[in-house]
Amino acid sequence: MGTIVLLASIGALLWHAVVFKILWGWFFVPIFNLPNFGFAETIGIVATLGLFTSRYVKKEEDDEEIVRRIQQAFFMPLICLAIGAIARLFI
Repeated sequence: MGTIVLLASIGALLWHAVVFKILWGWFFVPIFNLPNFGFAETIGIVATLGLFTSRYVKKEEDDEEIVRRIQQAFFMPLICLAIGAIARLFI
């Protein structure tokens, strides 16, 4: 299970970076006239933000709880991206 969690964590980091980069380009660049980031810079920003917002997996958590956390790590950014896409229609 440890290898799966590691691979899922790396995948989630990359997925969060993709969503962050898209949302940044949709809202912050045109509204606040801020620069856009490259993908490597976005990964660094998301990883840094993750230090302050991450929840660590406890050793006594069962496999079902770990799977739930992995699913949440992939679906929450998708929901944010969908909400951002809808909000972008009104700008």
